[in-house]
Amino acid sequence: MRFDRRLISHFDWVLLLLTLALLGAGVVAVYSATYEGNHRLSPLAIRQASWALMGLACMFGAFAVDYRRLDRWVYVPYGLSLVLLILVPILGSFGGGARRWINLGAFSLQPSELAKVTLLLVLARFYHRSNPVGGYRLRDLVIPTFLAAIPMGLVLAEPNLGTAVILGLLFMTLTFAAGLRAGSLTLAVVAGGSVLPLLWRHMKPYQKQRVLSFLNPDQDPLGAGYHMIQSKITIGSGMLWGKGFLQGTQNRLDFLPEKHADFVFAVVAEEWGFVALLFYWCYMAL
Repeated sequence: MRFDRRLISHFDWVLLLLTLALLGAGVVAVYSATYEGNHRLSPLAIRQASWALMGLACMFGAFAVDYRRLDRWVYVPYGLSLVLLILVPILGSFGGGARRWINLGAFSLQPSELAKVTLLLVLARFYHRSNPVGGYRLRDLVIPTFLAAIPMGLVLAEPNLGTAVILGLLFMTLTFAAGLRAGSLTLAVVAGGSVLPLLWRHMKPYQKQRVLSFLNPDQDPLGAGYHMIQSKITIGSGMLWGKGFLQGTQNRLDFLPEKHADFVFAVVAEEWGFVALLFYWCYMAL
């Protein structure tokens, strides 16, 4: 495959630097969250660094591939992700009250994460090839809605409400960016709002509890809202400048569950303070 040198001149170097900065910050954050006082990299930190390097290699590999080829074959990875989602209830490993991972020996694969990327690709292909004048009407969205509903349903059946919501938000964001007619947008908002009570009735008790504790963690401060309250205390204890690298007391004393994953931002905020928020806001602005 011949490399097109024009790609280098059109490369977004600022985006690359921001990506490298985020990857580096992520590895450092996981190292801090799993630090045990011996200055050695924990297995989780090593794994984070390994996946970061692998991700960079894949990024440069994708950069060298003509995106028009990907456009022609985009339904292949999408179909593969659906097959993997179907296999999760059959071959998936059980953990955290759900089957979400497939053990491949050297590592565990979470098909729902792959579905995020493949859904993005198929929706981008559809909106690129179908661009009606004046914006999309609701009847124009039957196919993309179907494409999004399949992985959302399979992920929701695991059950994995959080990822299913992310897939739904991804679909709505791309659809809005592609261009909706004002009337269609209004109808979509009304229709979506009318479905929420039905969804609420079919949610499992623990899922309802998560939503309620998110909206009002003080309702059950020693139960469902405990972890969120502790994360807020951890973020607040960092104040403006933070306590310093590896000096977070809330983290060291194990007040945070899954501190290398779900609550890693609280770890960063406690040690780096407002600097962490400022870095994140600058990245989002760019």
